Amino acid sequence: MRTDSFGKFIWPTILLVGLALWLIPSSTTAHAPGVSLTGVGTATIDAVISAGEWDNAGTATFDVNVIGGGTTPGTLFVMNDASNLYLAIRYGTVGQINNANFTFDNNHSGETRFENGDDVLLHNGSRFIDAFRTNEPPCPPNRPPGNCGFLDETFGGTTDGSAAFSNAGGVTIYEFSHPLDSSDDTHDISLGSGDTVGFVLRISMFDIGIPTGDTVFPGGIESGDIVVAPSVLPADIDIKPGSEPNSLNLNGNGVVPVGLFGAVDLDVKDIDVTTLLFGLNGDDAAPVHRGHVEDLNNDGLDDLVLHFREGDLGVPVNSAGNTSLTLTLTGKLDDGTAFEGEDDVRITPNNSKSRGKGGKGPK
Repeated sequence: MRTDSFGKFIWPTILLVGLALWLIPSSTTAHAPGVSLTGVGTATIDAVISAGEWDNAGTATFDVNVIGGGTTPGTLFVMNDASNLYLAIRYGTVGQINNANFTFDNNHSGETRFENGDDVLLHNGSRFIDAFRTNEPPCPPNRPPGNCGFLDETFGGTTDGSAAFSNAGGVTIYEFSHPLDSSDDTHDISLGSGDTVGFVLRISMFDIGIPTGDTVFPGGIESGDIVVAPSVLPADIDIKPGSEPNSLNLNGNGVVPVGLFGAVDLDVKDIDVTTLLFGLNGDDAAPVHRGHVEDLNNDGLDDLVLHFREGDLGVPVNSAGNTSLTLTLTGKLDDGTAFEGEDDVRITPNNSKSRGKGGKGPK
């Protein structure tokens, strides 16, 4: 029989009865106000919070109880990309033994703190564990829902995700990843863009003969919320800034200016300009230069002005005059976060004096 720590309890490979010992009563109904976290990004699961890695994550600060009494500041980071949910925890190290686990309210019911089938992620300081909660056998009889825990892999499921742990230099760091929607639907979360899942985080620090430091966040009888962010950040763009309507001359031989507006979560100085593409399909044309920065809308945030060749935008040369089309700009930030913005153009009727008379369009 293999044993590992789940919380501060020792449990067999199959049964995690110790989960029941720290449950809040099953009549809880609330989600913690103000604890709703969302962010876009991709993390490297190596127990190192690298510069810029979690800058776009949603964060919450809280006190972590330590061995022998007292607290140390802690921070929870949450973000996702198109495929995975990423979680990180950072706090000052005091205890000799640390572990952390997340339990998810898979259906965001809020009806109970834990229910059968709720997903559990845990790192016990030595390895990652993917589990689920239930009160079904071999859980002892007459237990409330979600009172026991089992490894996914021992009940026909799979271990999905990864985690890493470090405890050095006075700082403890956990990093987790887990698929937003794995194939193990019986045991795992199944989430898409805009979905919300409740969560409870538990951190334990303990040593023999010393009072334990246990922390439950958000705490009380409430769960926090994680909102799955769109895997692509929405961007605000303006074709031909200051012009209305945005006319596109298919017989022209010039370039089209496009303004990309900066935002709190999209600093144009963090854009990898080599990834920028623009056109009818969003991947038609690269900019003719790296662009220049200015504040187009006087909001105090830097904006990026780019230029694209009219003939490279993927617009059919036989498009009827006065047709309205949507063009898309796509790109990535330096950390790999994708973004996308759209704006409309109106096709200018062919001008007999323009190059390409007769609707031949750009060469």
